[in-house]
Amino acid sequence: GALATQLHDYPRMVPDLKAYVVYVLARAQAAPSDGFSIEAALEDVWSARDQMTASGQAFLLMTLDSKKDGRGDEIARRLIASSQTRGDLSWWTVDTDPLLDDLGDTSVEASALALKALVARDPTNPLLERVARWLVANRTAGAYWVNTKQTALSLEGLLAYMTARGER
Repeated sequence: GALATQLHDYPRMVPDLKAYVVYVLARAQAAPSDGFSIEAALEDVWSARDQMTASGQAFLLMTLDSKKDGRGDEIARRLIASSQTRGDLSWWTVDTDPLLDDLGDTSVEASALALKALVARDPTNPLLERVARWLVANRTAGAYWVNTKQTALSLEGLLAYMTARGER
């Protein structure tokens, strides 16, 4: 559809945004149209992996895993290695919004996305419990995060973590 065409016609999109668009199209099982190929788009995103934040890498990992593509192992290792840990808390720092090409700390979003992506691979990894704790500790209004985007992504990541671990 239109989104697929925009991705094909706009090659200068930031890598994280491309990773997000390819993730959405893969989830929607977009049919090839007007010369657009999800496989070609995924190759384009893969080639930009070194320029991605943790958010883009998480989207790429979820896409690769949905396609049962073994390259997900490399992205998972990169994500894990790039996390920060202090005490019993772990997170990923992202100081811009890669999807909106805007300034602003999006570490909550990046950490939630990385949690969601990594928990599908190994819910027993001790890093993930530390990430879940960091997300909960970084609420600003008790039960909420800074905005609805952070709240939604945090809840998605935490729900994926709880579900994968059999918690209710």
